[in-house]
Amino acid sequence: MAGFGAEYARFARFATEETSSAPPSYESPVSLGPMVSGNLTVTNASGELYGDNVLQEKVDKFVSAAIAMEVTDCPKASLAEIYGATYDQAEKSISYSVDDEPPYGALSFIRNILRKGKEIYEANFFPKAQAALTSENAQTRSGSITFQNVAINWTVLAPLHKETPWRITAEFDTREGAIAWLDEKLGALEITITTQPQDVTVTEGEISETLSIVASAGSKTLIYQWYENTTKSTVGGTPVSGATSATFTIPTTLTKIGGPYYYYCVVSCEGLESVTSNVATVTVTEGD
Repeated sequence: MAGFGAEYARFARFATEETSSAPPSYESPVSLGPMVSGNLTVTNASGELYGDNVLQEKVDKFVSAAIAMEVTDCPKASLAEIYGATYDQAEKSISYSVDDEPPYGALSFIRNILRKGKEIYEANFFPKAQAALTSENAQTRSGSITFQNVAINWTVLAPLHKETPWRITAEFDTREGAIAWLDEKLGALEITITTQPQDVTVTEGEISETLSIVASAGSKTLIYQWYENTTKSTVGGTPVSGATSATFTIPTTLTKIGGPYYYYCVVSCEGLESVTSNVATVTVTEGD
C-alpha cells in the first residue's frame, strides 16, 4: 500500500454542545481549499511497571493527535471560521482579535492510496479537532519561484462522549463513495436524484411500462412516494396508493381519452429535506 495523494479537506464546527452523554451535531462544513498534505502525529500517555527486574506491564493510551496540514489556498471565510475570527464579506477581510477562540469541530479529508495498482479512497474523519494560528512566510520573487502553501495546524482530541472514537477511517473504490460517507458523518447529506423519470408513450390495453427514479443519500434508506396529477406540475398532486418504491408501474387501466397523465415522485429520508422529481408525462395511444 502506498499513499500518493490527499484531497477534500473540510471543517464543520460544533452546532450543539458536546456532552459526555451525546456527541455533538455539526454546522455546514467549509472547504479548506486544495489539500497538499496532512501529517498525523499521535501523542500517547505511557506507563511501565517493572517487577523482578523485568517489564511486567506496559500501557499506552491516546491523549491527543496533531495534524500538520497544508493547502494551496484557504478561502478567507474558511480561515475566519476555523480560527474564530471575524470575516467581512463585503470587504473580504478577516479581523483577528486577541480574544478569538478557535472553535471545536469535525475535520475530514480523503487520502489517496495505491494498492496493487488500484486506487483506493480512504476517508478520514476526526469528530473533535481545533485549529491553531500558525506562522506565515512571504518572500520576494527571484530567478526561481517558490510557491508558499497555507499551513494549518490541528489538534485532535478525544471526544467527551466516550462511545465516539477520536478517529474513523473507511476505504472506498470511488471518490464519490468516500465523499458521501464523509458527508453523512458531518450531517451534511442531501438527497440527490441522478436519474429522473422519463416521458413515455404506452398503448391502451397493452400497458406494461414503468417509470423509475434513481436517488441516493449516502448509505441512508430512502422513502419513495409517487404522485399523479391532472397537469404537468408537482403542485396539487395526489399520492398513488401503494406506489412507494423507486419503480412505479403505470396503471393498466389508462385510456387515450383520459390522457395525458402526469406522475412525479417525492423522495424523503429521516433527518433530510425531501426532494421532488421532474414530472413524467404518460401518453396513451389506441391499440390495433
